[in-house]
Amino acid sequence: MLSILIPTYNYNCIPLTERLFSELTNLTIDFEILVEDDGGTLFLAENDAINNLPNCHYYHNTGNIGRAGNINRLFGKSKFDSCLLLDCDIFPVKSDFISHYLQAIKEGNNIVFGGIIYETAIPETEKKLRWVYGTKREALPLAIRKKKPYETTLTSNILISKSLFNNTEIFNQDITLYGYEDLVLIEELKRKNISIFHIDNPGFHLNLETSEKFLLKTKEGINNLVFLEQQGILKPDSTKIVRLFSKLKKMRLNNWVGFLFSILKPFLRKNLISNRPSLFLFDCYKIGYFCYLKSK
Repeated sequence: MLSILIPTYNYNCIPLTERLFSELTNLTIDFEILVEDDGGTLFLAENDAINNLPNCHYYHNTGNIGRAGNINRLFGKSKFDSCLLLDCDIFPVKSDFISHYLQAIKEGNNIVFGGIIYETAIPETEKKLRWVYGTKREALPLAIRKKKPYETTLTSNILISKSLFNNTEIFNQDITLYGYEDLVLIEELKRKNISIFHIDNPGFHLNLETSEKFLLKTKEGINNLVFLEQQGILKPDSTKIVRLFSKLKKMRLNNWVGFLFSILKPFLRKNLISNRPSLFLFDCYKIGYFCYLKSK
């Protein structure tokens, strides 16, 4: 009845798998838990123990195919129509986490987002940016998410019915790099007028990246955004960054912003890896880097 799909990379998925397995066995439903590592080299022995649990399977890709491709492989291997997609570093908050999704399925919902939250304890300085961004931009209350169901949806804790798609390629296979694969899926759902049902069933986002790594992944994501826009995979009005770029371009300021970014990048970076990172400056960093790339 329910397939739980966990894409991972160099992460110990035993605690999450055992937590889900415990609740599922008490619910006495048909289920499977599929975990797939995208070519990682860490925690292989630990995760291999997942195969010892009934209806649980761990797979390891020989090479890295990207998050989108890895998730598509999981969907292709799943045997049930209702698939709960969970990031490996998401951990259920509620003891009846699965039951909430089963109730949503029973009510006829095909796409269901439970939300994510972050722990309230303030992390060390080197992880501050990811925590500030997550708590302010991602961990949104249900009432706010319901007002903008597409804009506030993430694929880190989401139930998806495979029958909505023509095949098991839930994510665009052209996306092999990191970044914005979630948005491409959300935009497709929006275009097809497929509703996203929001519920209060969050998972803790546990694995905080260092500010250095988060900035690096942000740059990788913007590189991919330029590619997705150029290839027509994302429409020009799909993201705030591209919409702002279009306005700057009309005012002939885009190249100037890109040049300014090349000068101010060290100063922006200094704030963003500090103990008091500014999300305003983080937004400036992103649009500045996008303009810089587009000017080359």
